[in-house]
Amino acid sequence: MDTEVAKILFLNFPAHGHVNPTLAIASELATYDVEVTYALPESFREAVELAGATLAPLPAHEIGMPPALLDHELAALPFEMARKAPHMVPPIVELIGQIKPDLLVYNSLYLWGRLAASCADLRAAAFRPFHAPRAPRSVEAPFPSPEMEPLAITAGQALDMVCRAYGQPATTLQELVSTVEPLTLIFTVRAFQHGADAFDDRFLFTGPCLPAGRPGKNFFSEEPVNLTKRVYISLGTLRNDDLEFYRLCFDAFQSLDWQPVMSIGRKVDPDALSPAPNRFHVAPHVPQLSVLAEADVFITHGGFNSVMEALYYGVPVVVMPATREQRLTARRVRDLGLGVMIEREGLTAEDLRQVARRAASDPGIRSEVRAMQQTIRESGGVDLAARALIRFMEDGV
Repeated sequence: MDTEVAKILFLNFPAHGHVNPTLAIASELATYDVEVTYALPESFREAVELAGATLAPLPAHEIGMPPALLDHELAALPFEMARKAPHMVPPIVELIGQIKPDLLVYNSLYLWGRLAASCADLRAAAFRPFHAPRAPRSVEAPFPSPEMEPLAITAGQALDMVCRAYGQPATTLQELVSTVEPLTLIFTVRAFQHGADAFDDRFLFTGPCLPAGRPGKNFFSEEPVNLTKRVYISLGTLRNDDLEFYRLCFDAFQSLDWQPVMSIGRKVDPDALSPAPNRFHVAPHVPQLSVLAEADVFITHGGFNSVMEALYYGVPVVVMPATREQRLTARRVRDLGLGVMIEREGLTAEDLRQVARRAASDPGIRSEVRAMQQTIRESGGVDLAARALIRFMEDGV
């Protein structure tokens, strides 16, 4: 490395589920005297600086949209990113030239990071804050819809333009999405990963990367008594506007057998849900790790980080997936006996209450969750991730 102080630049989508685990890594890197710069919109400044990193405030349109899309929109994401590459890659290359990092670390879906590293001749590592099979989707013909073909042609032309501008060999979109860096961090354990045997030693399973320190005070109002179960309900930060589901939860858990905490985000008007039944704590946001540290069961949309956090704290999960990736995660939960997978369509309050009680009380589920919790706790987490990045930055291994 050419500088006395090691420098790492992180690139990511501006989505909290993708950013949060990397902030814990940035904080850990700071303990090794590594300077971390994170390219994100201004709205992430406080979180980035609390992690001990420096924000490089690229405008949101240069960062791009987070992959919080419907499945057909996710399928088009590589084409859209390639099409926009002539506008998106130059600001990143310019930023690299300004801060002169020793290593670029990017979300493996973030194709502009892969291109920028190549154009700037910079060593790069990747991370996967999502649950997906090893092989990427095909972005070559035949396409699933006729609309994809012109998009693919435009994407190819845009990639050629970027490669020519920076004197790089021509690359196809399929080659770009199939590229695997010598080091890719995956924020789960092999025991949970779907098709884990397909992942070679370029992939490091770190387990969930959570911030250091003990969780603070949670939002449960009192100590549980008798058979009372503490249930935490959250649909994440992106598709959390299901007013009817929240009302269904009111019906399901209003009895004294339950002590519910429900996070509803900021898309739902709390007045539209008022009044909440007694014993319910309803808020736009709660400190999830603190709540999970005390919960008996977690009802979730199946976000990858949320499920990993629940298992870290030994909490069985009820997963109600909405996307392909969430469905893959939910099936792993079901198949490994870590909870229950349910469908939103046709769900009744009685159904939800019964599956929540089963997940919280079934001895087999609780045994499997405890075993997975131990595996996760022993995986290395944020310390393993930080040390791996430093070793790769210094030695290339």
